[in-house]
Amino acid sequence: MSKATANGTSYGHPSRPERPYDPLYNRSPVSSPTPSVPPRSNVPPSVLYRSPSPMSANLELPPRTSSQSAWDSLDAAVFPPPSGDITPPSPSLVRPPKKATRGVAFASDATRSSSNDVELSPVLAPQPRSIMARTDTSDTLLPLSSPAPHMERRAPTANAYGTLVGPRRRKTVKLPSTGNFVIREQLPESLLKNVAFSKGDEFEKIKYTAATTDPDDFVKAGYTLRAAEYRRETEIAIVVTMYNEGINELNRTLFGIFQNIQYICQKRKWGWDVDGWKKIVVVLVADGRKKCNLNVLLALQTMGVYQEGLPQFAVNNTPTTAHIFESTAQLVLDPALQIWTTSNGIPPVQFIFCMKERNAKKINSHRWFFNAFCPILKPKVCLLVDVGTRPMAGSIYRLWKAFERNPLIAGACGEIKVGMTWRGVLNPLVASQNFEYKISNHLDKALESVFGYIGVLPGAFSAYRYTALLDNMPNRGPLASYFKGERREDQTSSTNSPTEIFSANLYLAEDRILALELVAKPLSKWTLHYVSKAAAETDVPDSVPEFIAQRRRWLNGSFFAQVYAIMNIGRTLTTRHSIGRKLAFMVQAFYSLVSLLFNWFGPSQFAIIFYFLFSSELKSIVPERVAQAFFLVYPVLLAVLFIASLGNRPQASKGIYKASMVFFAFIGLVMLALLGYKIFNLAKAKSGLGGAFEIGSGMSYIIGLSATYGVYLLGSVLQGDPWHMFTSLFQYLLLLPSYINVLQIYALCNIHDVSWGTKGDNASNDLPKVAVGVNKDGSVVADVEVLSGGDVDGVWRGGMDRVRELGAGRVVEVPSAVDPRVKQEDDYKSFRTNLLLWWLATNAIVFGVVTQTKASIADTYLVSLLYASAGLSAIRLIGVIFYQTISFFVTICKCGDRRKKNQINKKIRQEPPRAGPGQTVIGNGYNGFMVVDDIEVGNRARLFMDA
Repeated sequence: MSKATANGTSYGHPSRPERPYDPLYNRSPVSSPTPSVPPRSNVPPSVLYRSPSPMSANLELPPRTSSQSAWDSLDAAVFPPPSGDITPPSPSLVRPPKKATRGVAFASDATRSSSNDVELSPVLAPQPRSIMARTDTSDTLLPLSSPAPHMERRAPTANAYGTLVGPRRRKTVKLPSTGNFVIREQLPESLLKNVAFSKGDEFEKIKYTAATTDPDDFVKAGYTLRAAEYRRETEIAIVVTMYNEGINELNRTLFGIFQNIQYICQKRKWGWDVDGWKKIVVVLVADGRKKCNLNVLLALQTMGVYQEGLPQFAVNNTPTTAHIFESTAQLVLDPALQIWTTSNGIPPVQFIFCMKERNAKKINSHRWFFNAFCPILKPKVCLLVDVGTRPMAGSIYRLWKAFERNPLIAGACGEIKVGMTWRGVLNPLVASQNFEYKISNHLDKALESVFGYIGVLPGAFSAYRYTALLDNMPNRGPLASYFKGERREDQTSSTNSPTEIFSANLYLAEDRILALELVAKPLSKWTLHYVSKAAAETDVPDSVPEFIAQRRRWLNGSFFAQVYAIMNIGRTLTTRHSIGRKLAFMVQAFYSLVSLLFNWFGPSQFAIIFYFLFSSELKSIVPERVAQAFFLVYPVLLAVLFIASLGNRPQASKGIYKASMVFFAFIGLVMLALLGYKIFNLAKAKSGLGGAFEIGSGMSYIIGLSATYGVYLLGSVLQGDPWHMFTSLFQYLLLLPSYINVLQIYALCNIHDVSWGTKGDNASNDLPKVAVGVNKDGSVVADVEVLSGGDVDGVWRGGMDRVRELGAGRVVEVPSAVDPRVKQEDDYKSFRTNLLLWWLATNAIVFGVVTQTKASIADTYLVSLLYASAGLSAIRLIGVIFYQTISFFVTICKCGDRRKKNQINKKIRQEPPRAGPGQTVIGNGYNGFMVVDDIEVGNRARLFMDA
């Protein structure tokens, strides 16, 4: 008969008690009169602990019929038995190794006996009472059973989202005393039959909360989360922000996160073990219910983290602000739409899906995470990820370890890599961005990490210490400053001052603001660091319109944020940083100022080099009329770009921008050829290259050029990743003139556009409403319309059909809606005009002063410009050298930390004792072990848990 816990909850298999998820134990075989699971002998440990492999979602599924056999075939097609050396069940079981291996399969941690006629009771460990009901993992490798007969009751229909849904049924549910609408519903039976953990409310049910408050009032309103109900400590909270991205981008990100959690669960140090997933919470925040891509909801429904039929439009006529789904996910889709479950080595993952009712931008999504969820979860480290970014294996663990080893780190980031393929190498736009990303990570991030202040921690993949983010006082601190950008948009004003417009562009790069606020936090000495071994892969724009539109926001936000940082760097003097660190901040601010001036005058410097080379060298090669025609190409292109940028979006003027970038690439190649020709003439005239410090000699030009790109090569070699120098450097040189001219012109011509997307969409009332009341016994209840169990299962199976069709390419990805352009205020455009005129005037003055002086200044100016560029690159190289030196000594010193950690782990983590005949070892390495008789396993386990 089935055993039960102290509170009467059944746990475990009918013939033996449940045990928690921990393969580290030792036990002796005991007899069992009625084995409930067919024993199997020919499943070797190498298979049970194999590396995970996906379950295919691309198999041919049977047509949807009302017969039970068709549903059986559907189970076998969608979730086939694991391939490889696994054979059908046989009369004996296998004992896995005592210690988990790197390839441990999370569904295969049950102890097996080598005897043919016995079945062993699994081990029990102390767990919270609310999650003691665990799955019988020995059943997970059995042939999949057919669904329950009630699945056939009614045929599902398509709803407005494109997913399948049956008719709702009305029922009365009991609510918390706060009156908040919280409901727990059963997950689809077909899903539970094909995952490792299927017992207990944590794995069987999904919790839905209809939040009706602002995120700042979430805790005050009495809302809570499942992780808090289970009394779990959260080590890492991962927030994934999503707008209208497609299913491929979502799967790429979630699959990478699940792989990283698996990597963490395989660790046996720094306090991690196979139950490490309990210390990690993944939060997916969708920016607007109507903005969600339909196939994305389909993928989330397949994972069991979203359920159609639960969202409510209003609670007691109070509009819902966010739909919050909480569950423990045991299934994930990879980018190829293949299914991975806990039976394939993917661990369970605590998952929160927050779907905001209205589109309120990314910064509002972060406010839900930091101000609503984090005060309940209380994580030690918060990781920010954008949908479409895939954390590489082990990257999340390495970022977390940086915080663990250095208590003064407030924020850290890893390397952002471009998802490069051979097709990307052949696309100059993608390859040039790959080179740009590599140089930024290898040189800039390393240098800034040495200073202790990284100007921008990329929002696509960065981590923060939660305690460092907390405000010092109400409405003053890092988070308060970070969310000023959202409050600014909520405030209405009759006039828009230049200061407000400055702030509007400033918060286009709000991650830069957060970085400065952390370093300058009063009474603190927080620093920011770069972790080179933590990497994430992202896709970059591969078309000209998308590329220009993206860089508009980047350039404008970065420019104003850089000005803001330079103006406020003096605030670091009031912190508790050391004098040396404060001096380093001042040096870094001066370096940033010089870099800012170089960017501001970039077009004039390009024009000066163009003028000198084309006016002197080109005339000696081609006829004068041809040289004059070439000379007119550059100003004509500038005029065309200004006209197009002031009046049209890139999507409406694709041909103009593409042609401009092609012409600028041609001009750049001609300028490189003319420079080489000039060096050749100088060497020929002087019978040699001359001295390195001889202004105007061929050697001075060679040193100026080679120093810059030599630094790029040497810095990349020191970082151990030089391949982009051979695959992407030429494409970067082709597009460098466009970076200087096309992108800057478009960005400044559209500096009045401070939009990310459409904000404040009107929510459509296409969801049911719920009424909350009090019944006769004083309990708070609500009448709600939900789907029945059979309909939920039918919806899930219908979603699986569509996933299969998507994987086979028979269903076209649902296109994302294109938001209309938002009209800007006249004052914003006036500010744009004034700044643009100032930029043109300053660059024109520099160009006129240099070009209208005596001809001998040409060589001096060109060489000086090359040497100045080389000097800035040399500073970055010094930063790389210091970064690698510090990393080397940290690695050496880490040995001592490791020995200390190992000593602590030895004290904490105990080796399991050996059990005699008829005995079982219960417990785990961190809470201790006990050897008890098999007859007393259940009672002892409950006493152990209560203790």
